[in-house]
Amino acid sequence: MRNKCSPFLDSGKGVRGLGQKGLLARALVVLLTLNLLLAACGGDEPRPTPTPNSPVPQTQTFSSLPIAQETTPAPYNYSPDKTFIFGLSQEPIAFGGSGLDPANLTDYPSLRITRQIYDTLFEFKPNSMEIQPANFMKPNGVQVSDDGLTYTIRIGGGLKFSDGSNFDAEAIRFNFLRWASPSGIYHRGDFWAYRYYFVDQQGFSGYPGNLDLIRLQIPDERTIVIGLKNPMPMLPQLLAMPQFGLVARSSFDDKGNFVKPIGSGPYMVDKAYDKNARSDQRYMTLKKNPYYEIEKDPKKLPKRSLETLVLRVLPGNQDGLRELKDNRISATDKIRPEEVPTNSNDSQFEIKRRPALNLAFLGINQARPPFDKEEVRQALAYGINLKALVAANYNGLGIPAAGFLPPATLGYTPDLKTYPYDPQKAKDLLAQAGYPDGISTPLELWVLPVPRLYYPDASKVAKSIIDDLAKINIKVVARDESWVSFNANRDDGKYSLFLGGWQGENGDPDEFFYHFFGEDHKDTGYSNPELQGYLRDARQSLDSTLRQSLYQKANQTIIKDIPVLPLAYSDLPVAVRRDILGYDPHPSGIESWANLSFK
Repeated sequence: MRNKCSPFLDSGKGVRGLGQKGLLARALVVLLTLNLLLAACGGDEPRPTPTPNSPVPQTQTFSSLPIAQETTPAPYNYSPDKTFIFGLSQEPIAFGGSGLDPANLTDYPSLRITRQIYDTLFEFKPNSMEIQPANFMKPNGVQVSDDGLTYTIRIGGGLKFSDGSNFDAEAIRFNFLRWASPSGIYHRGDFWAYRYYFVDQQGFSGYPGNLDLIRLQIPDERTIVIGLKNPMPMLPQLLAMPQFGLVARSSFDDKGNFVKPIGSGPYMVDKAYDKNARSDQRYMTLKKNPYYEIEKDPKKLPKRSLETLVLRVLPGNQDGLRELKDNRISATDKIRPEEVPTNSNDSQFEIKRRPALNLAFLGINQARPPFDKEEVRQALAYGINLKALVAANYNGLGIPAAGFLPPATLGYTPDLKTYPYDPQKAKDLLAQAGYPDGISTPLELWVLPVPRLYYPDASKVAKSIIDDLAKINIKVVARDESWVSFNANRDDGKYSLFLGGWQGENGDPDEFFYHFFGEDHKDTGYSNPELQGYLRDARQSLDSTLRQSLYQKANQTIIKDIPVLPLAYSDLPVAVRRDILGYDPHPSGIESWANLSFK
């Protein structure tokens, strides 16, 4: 099975099976967690469409509107009790030269910045993966045709980008054409999110060729019509992702190069990050977008109590909690998981939890004996003590898994009946399968040494599994190899057991289920046409109740057949000063800071 071609492979995004290159020294594993926790390709091409090739217009100014003034960078003199200073866990890719073009970013630190600068057509609600229309839309501004193929969106009039240029239906259309037009002068870079969901990953979570650009129309300056070739119930979820931030045409020069981040979001860049500057200048500041509130309903707007936001990179071994304790930052997610229990009651800061939108699982290849026998797979499920595994390895942040969907997904079902820990029942099942004395020939468990959001230390999780299975007389040994070899061998079905996982982005069940079970895959040797039918029907239906029912059936089928054994979901920590109000940790790991204030 192919892997996503995305830097999320190196920033915690998740892959089907998660063995990586040869085991690193375990002393480095936890350290790498710090930098990797919050920091991977062919279908039908869209039909030929017009491309946005017209020159970039001059920035418009309006004497009746506030003007965004240029500011001269000053030495770093911000105090975390007066200015919100976020300590980034690693240097954003955007700071390395790619710029703050959301369409070309996949790492969390970069997207956390663009979330403040750019609006999206839809947005996630605070602390939830549920979506709502953007605050620049008119009341009842989203109309979906009965067949699900046409979205008509009406926005307010007089809207502006942060440089004063018009934010209208044509500006939105420009973004769609830019995303979808590889030959257009503004389409430069990987455009990973658009490609994954709309172009070339057939059989994965995307809808290759489904966006009908011929029907992308603007009846008037306040209306845009989006056409689809097939129903796509999760379209609003996708368009809420920060990679689909709406960029002004004036962000580009006349050759189509992205030269400055101009959006319509609550904040705008004030001082850009300069990695070559002296140490006291290596930070970024954002300030209020003066055009943000114009022509919008005040009841829908965030407070924006803070004039300035500061982004500081915490490099290398720099300890995020130590920076908080030393009064240098206001918040950070650069936290070693093992620090959480001992710092949960600190008087200066609170450790908040981003609800779990991820899953760790044990992959089981049914095409390889002895796992071709259902009783052996069930024995594994009864023989692994998930509560003890989570307690020992997740530092209070883990939740024993009860199905393939994590708690923050829209289709999560909390009361699924799964396999309780019962080692005697596991032994009885082994006897029924023809193994009354257990399995003494060592089975190999392929393990990743690189931390992921859902594996603080995968080698320790593997040890817990191996120890539990030894109690039911199944001998298992841990193995590892390079990332490239692991991918090839796992996808070719050469492993019997492997650790796997996934980190969600948009919260729709489809991004978990269809990616793994929408087609046959050799890694688990699993094929179930009935399950695949549930998933195909769910990704085409606009009936949310029917979709929920289909996904419940899918979950129950996976629990019964055990192609994978869900192990754990993991909440993600973010530490925030106790005098800051309005910080709502988000399952995606990417929060809006527009509602923050100090006590």
